This record gives sequence, structure tokens and C-alpha cells, in this order.
Amino acid sequence: MLVRITILPALVLLCDIGAVASTLTQLQKNSLLLAHNRARSTPSPKPCWPLIPMTWSAALERVAQTFADTCTYGNNHDRARAAAALGSFATVGENVHTRTNALNGRRIAEAVQAIDRGRASYDAENNICAQHHHHECLQYTQIVWNASTAVGCGAKLCDATKAGGLPATWTARTAYIVVCNYGPAGNVAGERPYKATACNVTQASGPGTKTGEGSLNSAGSRSSPGSRGNSSVSPSDSPGFQQESEAAVSVRHCSMLVAVVCAAVTLSV
Repeated sequence: MLVRITILPALVLLCDIGAVASTLTQLQKNSLLLAHNRARSTPSPKPCWPLIPMTWSAALERVAQTFADTCTYGNNHDRARAAAALGSFATVGENVHTRTNALNGRRIAEAVQAIDRGRASYDAENNICAQHHHHECLQYTQIVWNASTAVGCGAKLCDATKAGGLPATWTARTAYIVVCNYGPAGNVAGERPYKATACNVTQASGPGTKTGEGSLNSAGSRSSPGSRGNSSVSPSDSPGFQQESEAAVSVRHCSMLVAVVCAAVTLSV
């Protein structure tokens, strides 16, 4: 018996049905993740214990890419709902960076390196950000927020004449917008990014910071024009919120594909 499998062209679907195609290559994703973890390996001041390395989240990447595709230089206030709809984190932090030209290959890491320079504006002793670089500082504290253990980014090269939110001084014809989302969100009011003092005392609560002051976020976090950040936080957030199961998300999205492919199989003798 000859078995002939025919998959109709119209039924050739992506396993992740409805997914937004990423414009980032695997090299760029690896470079972004490495840049985040390099920043987390050398925070200032030195933490009591090494910060938890971040892992890449496909769900957060999808949320970030969807927003980057709008060519809006600002914060996505719908990111937490979008992530939750994918079975991801209940709270999601955000950093947005822009350049005049695309950051190809490993150069994409320059977006994170630029944000990491905000560490100079963080007063760790008093747990506050310098007012003249407040927003750059908030971006940095989100990157080194110990409880934010997952990151996913997206990017888009946009026509600057059609992009929203760019500064009035922007003169370049293009704007390359890089969006990174973090789960769970950092910059929680009243907490520090990580523990750096009294290291022999057991930490009673998760890391956090008072620096989350100044956002347009409806959940109480702050962000601003310029290089933007940050997070949406609710009273029920747990700093120990675990990373989503990417496998579970994939299985759910693949169920329709299995049924469609099976229906397209024909047998002939």
C-alpha cells in the first residue's frame, strides 16, 4: 500500500498560529540576552549574591515585537494584558531604545549597553535616581532587577515621518526602535533592585526599588519621553513569579495545526 501525504498549500500554517513574525535574527536575540546578563553580572554596587541570569521568553518577545511594529516611540500600556493572554507574566516591565539606523547582527547589543550607562545616575545608598537622568536610571534598574528573570525583545526600522512619539529634534529619515519587555516587572515602589547591604540578614521580601516614580503607566509605574522605561505593577505581584512554560504555549497553539494536517492526509493503494 502506498501512502501519499498531501498538504494543501492553503493549509500550510505556522505551528504558532497567529504569531507575530520576529524581525530579529537568532544572533540578535542571543546578543541581546548576553548583553542583559553581562549588565546583571556587574551591577553597582556589588550585590550580596550574584543576580539571577535572565532567560529569553518567546511570549515577551511577541508582545515586544507587536508593539515595535506600530513604530511608536513610547510605552506599551497594554503589555501586561497582552502577555497574560499568552499565559505569561501578570506584570511586565519595558525599556524602549531608538537609533537612526538598524543595529544589525551583534550591534543590537548597543541598545542594552546604552541603557546600562544609566547606572551612573542610580544612588544605591538612598535608593533613588538622579532627577536629571531619572528615566535612564529607571531603565538601568529594570535591567538589574533581580526578580525580573525573563526578557523578550522586538525591533523595527521605521519611517521617521510616520513614527509616533519621536522627539521634535529628530531629523533622521529612519528610526530603529528596539523594545524589550521583562517579566515579572521591576521598579516596584518601596523596594530595591537587589540586596547589597546587610548580607548576613535573611531577605524577607523580593528585590525592588523606590525608583519607580514618574511613569504614565495606569498601574502606577513611571515612564517618560526619551529612552523610556518602565513597569506596570499591581499589589498582588510576587517577586518570585516563575517564568512561563514556553512548551505549554507551543502545545496549545499547535493543536489546530495537528487537526488541519491530519485532515489533509489522503491514502491511496
